[in-house]
Amino acid sequence: MKSNVYIETMGCQMNKLDSELIVGELIQQGYHITDDLAQAQVVIYNTCSVRQHAEDKVISKIGQLGWRHHQQGDLVLAVVGCMAQRMGRQLLDNHPQVDVVCAPGQLHRLGEMIHLAQRDKQRQLTLNDPSQMEPLEQLDMAHPRHLPKTSFQAYLRVMRGCNNHCSYCVVPYVRGPEQSRPIDNIVTEAKRLVEAGIIEITLLGQTVNSYRYSDGHKKFHLADVLEKVHEIEGLQRVRFVTSYPRDFDERILQAMADLPKVCEYLHIPAQSGSDKILKAMNRRYTAQQYLS
Repeated sequence: MKSNVYIETMGCQMNKLDSELIVGELIQQGYHITDDLAQAQVVIYNTCSVRQHAEDKVISKIGQLGWRHHQQGDLVLAVVGCMAQRMGRQLLDNHPQVDVVCAPGQLHRLGEMIHLAQRDKQRQLTLNDPSQMEPLEQLDMAHPRHLPKTSFQAYLRVMRGCNNHCSYCVVPYVRGPEQSRPIDNIVTEAKRLVEAGIIEITLLGQTVNSYRYSDGHKKFHLADVLEKVHEIEGLQRVRFVTSYPRDFDERILQAMADLPKVCEYLHIPAQSGSDKILKAMNRRYTAQQYLS
């Protein structure tokens, strides 16, 4: 009989989507999902590294499970996501109660890693390796997805990673460089979500308006994705997050003005109005460019 799994998600919308994919995959493999931590034989923390407080919270939770891990030999504790990539083996070395460490680009291997940790009592570690990361053509499509029964909204990943290397940010190091997903792949998944009863889709990317995809001689941008997804019958609303101020172009704003299903909603950071500070942050835009 397969184990009960408890999963807790910290951080951004991308992590929430990753957790839906994790849950869908584990259910298909015969695991049962529980909201009761005390009833779980497998505990998964899907982590965030954007702020120190987010990591401190996970370390505290790991510590709280230490006594139970010692008493209950069959408990498997998995740390996945951005903190897993950033800290890597350090999590295993410093926290003996951690059994599995899995980077965000390797989540398709998590079920196997949990199985090996349970069967062989051997701790598992896998970090992002470009040669082993799942291709974007398959990302999210090849795996079952667990949507809450009452949900009318769903996230849809259009790209992953970031190239900006802002001076304060860990994202490029834990999520890798920008990679945009084929536009036909995006539309196919959007149609599947609508067929499953979803009426609002939020397009996701660490810098979603940086989306660029080339198909032969034709190049696609976020405005093209908005136009294609807007055509899907049954879909009522489209949003996109998170936007990088430097990468806005008129076509995106025009699509928001022209396409009724695209919400008039911009998810952008409110940051310093000082060009000196923006330069120190390596944001590569000025306050005036942001305002315009």
